[in-house]
Amino acid sequence: MGSLLRLSALLAALLAAGAAHAEERALMFATTNAPATRLNIQFLHPWTEAINQDGKGVIQIDVRDGTAIASVANYYDRVTTGVVQVSWGLLSTVAGKFPRPMSRRFPSRRKVRPTARKRCGGSTKPACWAMSSPISIR
Repeated sequence: MGSLLRLSALLAALLAAGAAHAEERALMFATTNAPATRLNIQFLHPWTEAINQDGKGVIQIDVRDGTAIASVANYYDRVTTGVVQVSWGLLSTVAGKFPRPMSRRFPSRRKVRPTARKRCGGSTKPACWAMSSPISIR
């Protein structure tokens, strides 16, 4: 969910930065899923429709469903080479490119650090501990 918030913040920044320009910017979004997939129907399509509605005259997202442009195996390469500007996929398919998110795990029965509890607002939920506990990558 944190990456969704970061992506939304990035798009909001693009909207704010582009507001001074008169031309609309079009971004191609490869969902890598079939059009009738639950993820597309319940989340990705409504999300892009909301961006398109709020960004009229500034930014428009052109949704492309299916695997013709990008697939779950090559979505990262399609974005980095400029074939599409936005895509969606799991980090496990691009192993080695993002080591820190792959190191996160939920604690089983480990002692919670006081700093983790403080960052979680005193929460005792394990999911909050895992996301706020410092992890060292070797």
